[in-house]
Amino acid sequence: TALAGEGPVRVVTSPLQRARAPAEAIAAATGLSVEIDDRLIELDYGEWDGLPMGRVPPEAWARWHADPGFAPPGGESLLDVAARVEDFCAETLAGERGPVIAVSHVSPIKAAVCAALGADPLVTWRMFCSVASITRIGARPDGASVLLGFNETAHLAAIGSA
Repeated sequence: TALAGEGPVRVVTSPLQRARAPAEAIAAATGLSVEIDDRLIELDYGEWDGLPMGRVPPEAWARWHADPGFAPPGGESLLDVAARVEDFCAETLAGERGPVIAVSHVSPIKAAVCAALGADPLVTWRMFCSVASITRIGARPDGASVLLGFNETAHLAAIGSA
C-alpha cells in the first residue's frame, strides 16, 4: 500500500514466487494486473546456489568480487545481470507515462542503481539492500536514468504497527 498512492500505471515482477506474491498484493491495492518479466529475476548463482559462502573457494570468491565479468560455474556474471536490467530500465523508463512498480531481487536492484549512477557493477558489493525496501529510479528529459531513492524502509514501520 506504500506505493498505491503513487498512481502506478504498471506492476511488473520477476517470475520467482517470492517476488510475485508482493507484486500481486501491490496489483490488488492499485487495481492493476501483474506482468512477469524474466529480466527482473535474481542473479543465477549456478553451482553456488544454496551453497554457504564458506564453501565457495576463497580464490573464486576474491575473483568474483574483483571481476564483474566473472560468473560462478554455470551461473551469471554481474555484467550479465547489468545488461538485462539496463535493458529493462531503458525500455520501461522510455515508454511510460507514470510510475512503474517493478518487484525484483537484490542483485537486479543493485544493478539498476549502478546503471542510474553510471557506476561500475562492482559497486554492488558496497551496497546493502533490505528485504521489502523500495528503490526509485527515474528518467531525466534526455532519457538517462537517475537514482531517486535507495533502500527506503519507512513503509515497513507501518506494517509492524498494524
